[in-house]
Amino acid sequence: MRIWLANEMDRLGVPDRFIDALQGKMPRSVLARHYTDYSLENLRQIYDRAGMKVLSLTDALN
Repeated sequence: MRIWLANEMDRLGVPDRFIDALQGKMPRSVLARHYTDYSLENLRQIYDRAGMKVLSLTDALN
């Protein structure tokens, strides 16, 4: 699933640093940690703009 999600988000134009953050991999460099907005609101906006949706069981049955 991680590989598929990373490939799909890359195809949709999401920057690598945000794909990593959405998968729980945070950067170790000081610059990346302090100069990139990894707030939940920003990550939510990036995910929403990508147009991806996780299906629920109800969605899958319809």
